[in-house]
Amino acid sequence: MSSPDNQEPFSPRRGYTHKRSEEPPRNTQGKMICKFQSTCANITFERRCEWSKHMDKHDRPYKCLEPGCEKLQGFTYSGGLLRHQREVHKMHGGTKKALYCPEPNCKRNSGSGFTRKENLSEHIRRVHRRTTDGSEFAAQAQNGLDHLEAAAAAAAATEDDGMNTDGTERSSKRKRDDYLNGGDDLNGDFVHEGDAVKRLKGENQELKDRMKQMEDSMRQQQSMLQELLNRQQPIAPTASMVG
Repeated sequence: MSSPDNQEPFSPRRGYTHKRSEEPPRNTQGKMICKFQSTCANITFERRCEWSKHMDKHDRPYKCLEPGCEKLQGFTYSGGLLRHQREVHKMHGGTKKALYCPEPNCKRNSGSGFTRKENLSEHIRRVHRRTTDGSEFAAQAQNGLDHLEAAAAAAAATEDDGMNTDGTERSSKRKRDDYLNGGDDLNGDFVHEGDAVKRLKGENQELKDRMKQMEDSMRQQQSMLQELLNRQQPIAPTASMVG
């Protein structure tokens, strides 16, 4: 098994490199194999670099040697160690400009912020209970709208029960007879179903309007967040720009 002692000094061009001193084991066909664990028994490698890269997943040879990281599990590749050193120890020029939560009352709106965009997105989803496109909130609002529409439909069905087959309203006497024969109006006042339906329809429309306003607000917040992220995390130079 490899040791962090074989880790070569950091190079700005190549980062960290790790060389294995041991010879890879081979099977009867002469192909390189992994004996680290039984689940790798059927894996073979044609080239030494492939075998070495596979073994890095087991050994995690890229260790941080900074004070306080003695018990930290190593990394499987050089880039992981470099990112850790930049973000935690501010080495190699440190991280890019920090990303902050767009919620004004959030403690992560200032201070150290986030070093990676995906961490900020996860924070917004987990802490503020919404996605950056507002889809979770829209789903909740739609659910409430569905309940209102169902209530309106039920009220409309009740109104239909108070009509004759030709569409005219039944007489007050027949309504009163319905009540005396076991109707639900315990106060003796006959419910005006038409008014209830109008009220529910009005509430339904009001909720639709509010949901549209909130969706517009969510889209605006999404646009502002994306603009903020673009400003805080400039695009990395391409190979052609570097060359």
